[in-house]
Amino acid sequence: MQNIKAFCTSKTCKLFQETCSYLGIEPCYLNKVQFANGELSIRFSESVRNLPVVLFVQQTQQINTDLMELLLAINAAKGAGASTIIVVWPCSPYARQNQSDTNLLPTSSFIGNLMAYAGVQNWITVDLHEPVLSNKALRIHNLSAHNLLLERFKELYPT
Repeated sequence: MQNIKAFCTSKTCKLFQETCSYLGIEPCYLNKVQFANGELSIRFSESVRNLPVVLFVQQTQQINTDLMELLLAINAAKGAGASTIIVVWPCSPYARQNQSDTNLLPTSSFIGNLMAYAGVQNWITVDLHEPVLSNKALRIHNLSAHNLLLERFKELYPT
C-alpha cells in the first residue's frame, strides 16, 4: 500500500488516522492557506504524480465550506498529476434534500455530479438514504453500518 497517498481536509480526523494506521500507509497533509478575502488555497505536502490519491473529508457544521475545500483538494490532485482520485466522505451531503418535493434544492446526486466533474473516480460513503446517485463517471461504494450497529447493540444490551 506504499503507492497510495492519503490526505484529509482536517488534521484531527480520527477515521483518516485509523484507516492509515490499519492499512500501514503514512498519512499526508494538505497545505491550506486562507487569504484575507476568504479564498482558500490548497496544495499537497508531497508529490502525488502518477499515484492514487485518497481524500478523506472531516465533516463539520460548515458543510458548504467542507464541500468547497474538497473540490479545491480534488482540483489540486488533478493539477499535481494524481492517477486516480478517491473520496472518503462517510456522510453524504444534501442527502435529505433528495426527499424534498421541490427540484430547486441541491441533492446528493448533484454533489456526486460535482465530484465526478471535478475528477473523482470513486466515492466511499456510508448508508445513503436512497440509491439516488447514478453517474457513469463516478463509482459509489455505499457501505452499510447496519451489522456493526447490531453487533455493538448486542454487546451493550445482552439478552
